[in-house]
Amino acid sequence: MAVNLPSTKMSPGLALALFVGTVMIVFGVARTISAFSMLPGTPVLKNIQSLNSVQADGLELLIASRKRGLRWSDSGRAWTDLGLAQLLLATTEGIDGERRRSLVNEAIVSLNAGLALAPANPFAWTRLAYAESLAKGPSPQVVSALRMALFTAQYEPRLLFVRLELCFQVWSQFDAGDRDLIFKQVRFAWRIQPKRLVELALRIGKVNLVRASLLSSREDLSEFEKVLREQRSSS
Repeated sequence: MAVNLPSTKMSPGLALALFVGTVMIVFGVARTISAFSMLPGTPVLKNIQSLNSVQADGLELLIASRKRGLRWSDSGRAWTDLGLAQLLLATTEGIDGERRRSLVNEAIVSLNAGLALAPANPFAWTRLAYAESLAKGPSPQVVSALRMALFTAQYEPRLLFVRLELCFQVWSQFDAGDRDLIFKQVRFAWRIQPKRLVELALRIGKVNLVRASLLSSREDLSEFEKVLREQRSSS
């Protein structure tokens, strides 16, 4: 009499379920190890975010921890944190010229990698623009990064003045649409911190550019000239 033994052949549905489950476990473990690897650098990152002073050894720790984490799991945030740490270390006092150039170039690679994974990050785009300006001066790469920084967050007070300074440095390379967007940024800066805007315009020689931005309002332009005279007389 024939005996029907249980089939060892796996159904397609069960095979797919097992494959998906295995992949989820593997990636879950990898992300967990990645997060654990990055823990030593987290207090340093929090200090940076709180605008506290961070020494070179702290930045080295943050860089090492993010590199370890990225070996296990690709993360846009980890890449941009790495780029930030590399950029800050490059601009730390005591870093020699060759190391500085190397760190700036590494920061550009890291920030580009992070933005490829998570492009809606105006802070990372602004840092990339700054890094590109350190590496190549007022280049098309700076313009491109600034354009994305403005598109992803037009009215972000924390980025306003550093972006404006970078925009002023490459002003001649922007097209008419970009310039209109930057004029809006200048008017926004005038509304929230007029004295700081005047100080920036004087420091980098862009007084006429700010005047042009404020031409649409006689009242604003008049007040700008008043603050400008006060700043010039006090310096």
